[in-house]
Amino acid sequence: MKYSASASDSYRKIYSINLGRQPIKNKLLDTGVKKITIEGNENVILEGTLQETGVLSGLAWLYGNYEIKGQSIEYEIIDKAGESYIQLILPTVDIPKIVSLIETEEDEENRSVFERKRLKHLHFEAFDPTNLANWTPQNETDIYMAFGVLQDNTQYRYCCGTSQDILNQLKYTAENKPDAILIDRITREYKIAEWKMKSSDFKKNHRKDDIDVLICWIDDESCKSLLPLSVVPLRDVARMAAMSFFGNIV
Repeated sequence: MKYSASASDSYRKIYSINLGRQPIKNKLLDTGVKKITIEGNENVILEGTLQETGVLSGLAWLYGNYEIKGQSIEYEIIDKAGESYIQLILPTVDIPKIVSLIETEEDEENRSVFERKRLKHLHFEAFDPTNLANWTPQNETDIYMAFGVLQDNTQYRYCCGTSQDILNQLKYTAENKPDAILIDRITREYKIAEWKMKSSDFKKNHRKDDIDVLICWIDDESCKSLLPLSVVPLRDVARMAAMSFFGNIV
């Protein structure tokens, strides 16, 4: 059975299409990460995230490689080895619109830093909430990303990052600025939070009395008296979440 999806300009700008709520309502599709195929091009298998609203996001590759003409496209729900795929039926599926760049001076400004500086080719495991077994954070930005995915499995939820203006309004003073403000799900209080790769890094530039919650990847500090009252080691949270929701051990 064919369905109609909206590919209007507003959805194109956020690299999404709207499948509508009907397939979800009729339990033909579940929300979450979905495999996507393109009719006439079986070699292409994409992944997108289906929201409860029926919006399928994460389609930058699709819009970057195909001319999507018109305000709507058709799709089908097909079954492959017991897994539901969303098969898009595009107006034209012959030649992708993006071709390889030819190495000329005119193309130099369009090249990535990796290409221009001829950086060494390394494999980086991309962040994926279902693949935390192979992913390791490299800096505190990664900790933010991981907490964003795992926060529902903790006592806290993200409120906002801190700025000097916010701290001045709060009349908060400390030798070093904290990273964020969280909300305690139990008490509904605001909590001052700090992000670290390892809990042992905390004592290098923070005092326990200045921070309520330490969010870290690994809790390796042997002297717990140096840490805030609440420490959330995300690697352990990811392991428990995986066992509960993904059916494997991280």
